Amino acid sequence: MKTQLLDQAHLMDVICTAVADEFGVPGTVMYTREQTRSTRTVAEARQVAVYLMRLHTDKTMSDICKEMDIKERQTINYCVRRTIASQTVNLDFRRQLARIELKIWELMGG
Repeated sequence: MKTQLLDQAHLMDVICTAVADEFGVPGTVMYTREQTRSTRTVAEARQVAVYLMRLHTDKTMSDICKEMDIKERQTINYCVRRTIASQTVNLDFRRQLARIELKIWELMGG
């Protein structure tokens, strides 16, 4: 069980790293909401990271809120809905997500 928890925590870090790399933002800004207000790119990167955490981990919304310094759980749902909507209408965004997921898989040793 502990190994799985460590893998989940590591996966969350890998997700943030892969997303930060793809969006060209420093990895440190992924974990704090203060930087989100400064640029749209950081906000979008954080939304994608949250979406991927919900998709690829067993972490609860509360766990993700703590990890990403998010005050309200509704924000998690917003990030997921927004990312899904963006994939639906934007082929380039879908390709970007695919690149991120490939990077995650590579970083996890897949």
